[in-house]
Amino acid sequence: MSEKQSALDPGTVLTYEVADDQSLSEGVVAAVAAVSNTDPATMDPLAEAIDPDALDALFADQYDGTPRSGGRTRFSFFGYELVVTGDGLVSVVDAPR
Repeated sequence: MSEKQSALDPGTVLTYEVADDQSLSEGVVAAVAAVSNTDPATMDPLAEAIDPDALDALFADQYDGTPRSGGRTRFSFFGYELVVTGDGLVSVVDAPR
């Protein structure tokens, strides 16, 4: 667990830190693939749950190049609830049954 990682939700099963060379949307797919032990190529497209470009833009650097910090969004994908934060964390939460 890195210094940035924290339990964002009591049902968190994995907190994934998005790599510098990876987009948030790629991090979402990687995190869910890791938790579900599924090949990302066989998963439903992320675009069926959320617009990947909009997700990436939401937390992209500001126009002057300074990073955005703070903020979070929550959505469902591939049977899991996800919490994505502006500091590059993707938390996978067990979806309510």
